[in-house]
Amino acid sequence: MLYAHNTGYFVDLSTTRSFQTSFSLFRQEKAHDNIVIAQKSASKNFNKMLLCNPF
Repeated sequence: MLYAHNTGYFVDLSTTRSFQTSFSLFRQEKAHDNIVIAQKSASKNFNKMLLCNPF
């Protein structure tokens, strides 16, 4: 049985092992997305700091 994830992935639920593997891959991807978002906002704040810096 295939279960469609809201991310567009198809997760095989026939074995818990494949489901756990897919789920951990999904979580790693989410964590990576959060890191990228954090890096983008950090660099934006850093650029603001440079612009406001009088030196």
